[in-house]
Amino acid sequence: MKEAFGEGDEYDWALSIQNQEDERDGVLDPDDPDAIAKGLELKDVFEPSQLAEKLLTDEDHEIRAADVPERYQLARAPYKDLVLTSEQFKEEGIWISDFLWLRKKIKPTLKEPFRKAVAKVLEFM
Repeated sequence: MKEAFGEGDEYDWALSIQNQEDERDGVLDPDDPDAIAKGLELKDVFEPSQLAEKLLTDEDHEIRAADVPERYQLARAPYKDLVLTSEQFKEEGIWISDFLWLRKKIKPTLKEPFRKAVAKVLEFM
């Protein structure tokens, strides 16, 4: 069998020359298991739309790394750097409770407990 097909190393000399040229030119070998260590990333291989479809973008990795529910991170993304003072926090609670109060048919005696409940919910956010 070896006599008919050879040892399989007849063209090793050509492959070694090509590998040396590729290393010199900075081309990464896709069959090289250490390609990731050499700087090859998913975004270098796949289209951005494919990465987004499979949830493999940098933003998706950040969401996975954070210890916060994904839906909360996505909903709060525009406001993640916003910091409210305690006075602003109270104002927001009052505004939200007044806004909701107009839509609900609740006894007027429950308005203050309702405001406290809304403020407590805001503390969890």
